Amino acid sequence: MAKQKLLTTLVTVNAVSLADQITSAVLTYNYEDLDATAFGDAARRHEGGLTTGSLAITWKPNDDLTTTANAIFALLNTVVACTVQAENAAIAAGNPEMQFNCLISESLPFGGGVGSLYEPSTTWPLDTIVTMDVTP
Repeated sequence: MAKQKLLTTLVTVNAVSLADQITSAVLTYNYEDLDATAFGDAARRHEGGLTTGSLAITWKPNDDLTTTANAIFALLNTVVACTVQAENAAIAAGNPEMQFNCLISESLPFGGGVGSLYEPSTTWPLDTIVTMDVTP
């Protein structure tokens, strides 16, 4: 069976494709686990609660930080639309687009070691449910 390779992953933030400046994007999405156990139950019972999740990004921004860091800084404390797609190709059942909103809660931090590439990371909380679009 063929394996999924992430070679041309598409990530948009506020309708702008930033994939050429990202080395890793991890979308986590789950429901809270609520304990629904009552007296007399033979085992723990669970119910799903509210959704929660985040978009974690490892960046490799352009040399000119005004194109990325300043743009992200301008979005701080706002909720923006984001998408993630495995391949930068047409939306399809085999290449769905995950659509959601994120709170831009942190900017690209500055720091690094001598002689190393600047590769900051951010983790933004989701502000909505995640929708999977498979419509071409």
